[in-house]
Amino acid sequence: MSPAAMPRPTTMNLSEAVAISASSLWAHKLRSVLTLIGVVIGVAAVIAVVSLINGANQYVATRVFRLGADVFGLSKQPSIVTNVDDWLEFQKRKRLTYDDYEAVRELCKSCKEIGASLGGRVEVKSGLNSLKDTNLRAWTPQMAQLYDVTWWRGGISPTRTCAERRRSV
Repeated sequence: MSPAAMPRPTTMNLSEAVAISASSLWAHKLRSVLTLIGVVIGVAAVIAVVSLINGANQYVATRVFRLGADVFGLSKQPSIVTNVDDWLEFQKRKRLTYDDYEAVRELCKSCKEIGASLGGRVEVKSGLNSLKDTNLRAWTPQMAQLYDVTWWRGGISPTRTCAERRRSV
């Protein structure tokens, strides 16, 4: 066969494609509706997940990382200890005291703010009642500003009171 004698492939025009698609959708109504619902749910789920991740990133950026690169902390041990050997090694370190806090506050001339916190498990007593293994945390007044938190219950003790009670904790 010569190239001139070969039949040319016909192309489908747009109106014919739309007509076939519409008739297929009309013939299979339930399948079309279920597919549409699936697509809507899928898109909504992706939007929800992206929104949650962006919200979490913004929260972490404004609250947790507000301390910045120009802030350092002193601690006897890290917040998270992953094994017993590390924990035993951290227990050998010198305990930081309120006097250490006052020395840093006096000697660090380039520091904008200095705060201290103390926490641990204690037994709380009131009259004849007591609670064992209670998690207690105490902050100096500057810690609320450093961590960008607001007080909603309780209050800030004056520095004089903190200095007087430092040996009782």
